[in-house]
Amino acid sequence: MVASVFGDVGDIAINGKKLSVLDVLFDAGFSFAVGALATGITSKLSNYFPLKIKGINKGRGSWEHVWKTQSIRSLRNGTRVQIKTIMKGFGADFVNGIWDYGFEFPKNLVNEIREAISD
Repeated sequence: MVASVFGDVGDIAINGKKLSVLDVLFDAGFSFAVGALATGITSKLSNYFPLKIKGINKGRGSWEHVWKTQSIRSLRNGTRVQIKTIMKGFGADFVNGIWDYGFEFPKNLVNEIREAISD
């Protein structure tokens, strides 16, 4: 939503595009609605079809578990976290984020179609 407002303000300031306040508010509201819908779908799908892979982001000893326990232990004891543990955290975060990023393409496609229709 904020990106939509900044985009519209940029179009007005840089490109000289003529947009009314109502156009900017409509674009922001539409962007918010599409984002909320995509977030709701992502949330529901992850409840019914969780993307949990044993050893990566599921179970004790998984990459996610190792990252969480080692980072907390490091903060409490003032020790360093090994690069291997950090990489495991990135890997688990990547798997966890696949659902979220998977819905960015359809969301952006809907926004592009809306902009093409409104121009």
